[in-house]
Amino acid sequence: MSSTEVEKTDDAEPAAVHNAFDADSKKETNGDQSHQAPAAEVQPQPASDTATTADTSTVAAKNLALLKAHSLDVKFEVGEEYDIIETIGTGAYGVVSSARRRDNGQQVAIKKIPNAFEVVTNAKRTLRELKILKHFKHDNIIAIKDILHASRNVNYVVLDLMESDLHQIIHSRQPLTPEHTRYFLYQLLRGLKYIHSANVIHRDLKPSNLLVNENCELKIGDFGMARGLSAAHADESRSFMTEYVATRWYRAPELMLSLHHYSLAIDIWSVGCIFAEMLGRKQLFPGKHYVHQLLYPHAEPAALDLLGAMLRFDPRERISVCEALEHPYLAKYHDSDDEPVCVPAFDFEFDRQPMEKEKKEGKQGESLGGVLLSD
Repeated sequence: MSSTEVEKTDDAEPAAVHNAFDADSKKETNGDQSHQAPAAEVQPQPASDTATTADTSTVAAKNLALLKAHSLDVKFEVGEEYDIIETIGTGAYGVVSSARRRDNGQQVAIKKIPNAFEVVTNAKRTLRELKILKHFKHDNIIAIKDILHASRNVNYVVLDLMESDLHQIIHSRQPLTPEHTRYFLYQLLRGLKYIHSANVIHRDLKPSNLLVNENCELKIGDFGMARGLSAAHADESRSFMTEYVATRWYRAPELMLSLHHYSLAIDIWSVGCIFAEMLGRKQLFPGKHYVHQLLYPHAEPAALDLLGAMLRFDPRERISVCEALEHPYLAKYHDSDDEPVCVPAFDFEFDRQPMEKEKKEGKQGESLGGVLLSD
């Protein structure tokens, strides 16, 4: 669940791009200051590597203006605790606005979810994502701060506010130095290690689902497509292929070939595609019927070695997230004592049960918060 966007395809232009690189920023993880955000003095990529989507912010501004003028009702009724600032994203499953807590001034993102239980598939997707985020507690995973229940048909989820996302950064003219790439990749793998340790497959990793703030901190969002490792069987595989409507650019070959069994390795393939996109400032596999052969003349050998290990066609030969964290390319940041795992693993049993009609339609007045707190 992105705080800057909701179910936006990678073709859609994001909201206003913020500067995600602060020269003086430092990353502090559980009190450990060994992980530092890259310094500004590192030389940026050559201009030729910069994406050609310079009009991103203009298109985004027009899209948001149309949203506010002609689209969904974006009125937020969140009581006296928050002041709404502005709408920052929209999509098929809700609208996101930035807000400020009145008691301490903290800025957050609030996602409005209307009619959460009207359609079974949407209800299960919403519950799945919120239950996963409630279970997870990790610096590199977006966190739920609160759930507000306005009425039977409207719920609000309060999340971390992240000023940008990796898609915005890659396809802007902001500098994306080799050290930024290394640091973003490390944080992505650090969060993914935690996810995989919970026997969860994210299944929708892409730049627009990776939120970034002004301190270069990265958080993984949008767990609506996530599944348990134990559920990766034939029926689950088929339902995934019919439900999955996002871009194909980050799908592993075994998913494109509609194989009945898949593993944690599908997320590693997606990470490899994201890594390549950061190196080249363009999608690795952007075409529908052909593959662009890209070269990375400015990438160091260790980066290319890790990239190749992630993009093995056979998922059984693909590098694991733990092995990737131990790769020499990430030696500067790797610290096994500061890369936690999730205990206990996440239980997907609720996702395999039919949803009661009363709960789906909200006839019992049960809010999302009530569903979550009943666990």
